[in-house]
Amino acid sequence: MILIKKILLFILLSIFLSVPLFTQEELDKKDVYENYYIEPKSYGTERLLPPPVYARTLSETNYETLKDLNWIDAGIDYRTRYEYRENDLRREDSRTDRPLLLRARGFVALKEKFDPFRITLEVEDAQRQFSKYKIDSRDYNRAEPINAFFELYYRNGLGTNRPFSIQYGIMSFELLDRRLIGSNEWRNTTNTFQGLRMSLGKDQNNWSVEILVLQPLERIPNEFDKRVRNQIFGGVIGHIRNWSEIYNRTILSWT
Repeated sequence: MILIKKILLFILLSIFLSVPLFTQEELDKKDVYENYYIEPKSYGTERLLPPPVYARTLSETNYETLKDLNWIDAGIDYRTRYEYRENDLRREDSRTDRPLLLRARGFVALKEKFDPFRITLEVEDAQRQFSKYKIDSRDYNRAEPINAFFELYYRNGLGTNRPFSIQYGIMSFELLDRRLIGSNEWRNTTNTFQGLRMSLGKDQNNWSVEILVLQPLERIPNEFDKRVRNQIFGGVIGHIRNWSEIYNRTILSWT
């Protein structure tokens, strides 16, 4: 009951604070979009934000045939890494291993043109070659969707330049400077969840709220990943950024 009251309080506060000061036409003329978000000073706490760094809006690719496709983000990424592992603490013995780690990703997202309906799909194929050990989910997960969700997105749903969105499906993301949720980019495979994510506002606003109701997915190397039964990851995370240069405080989180 206490948690429900806190969630309702966040929603009521969001509605109260979202009264627009400018019309959209005035914003387009004046370009009055203030950014309250300040990136962390440490590289290790910089979150990976959508779309992924390898994706581009098709209209920005300098191909004449794609110049009108400003509502599609797409990209392909391939990574190869050779490792020399000696006395690996994750193994039961101390054999020297020299695996070759391969990872391919493909991303496509439909946005804006069909608002409020949006779709995102990202597929990852992770493999390990020339290893002396059996395959495991740390390095190996064939042709697995790591982002596959539908989204309702309202650009000014909570006021001018203050969006409201609901996502449902399979997703991978990072929150709270990677301290709470991180995708672990160094590992060859990726952490994923399935469930609901609701966002009130965005990082650039003076306040924002994230509501999560998710289940972690168990990575199965040669099959589609499955939800972990009887395990739910949920939370309400709020940020106040009016004084971002001084602090960026988490109001509430629970697991």
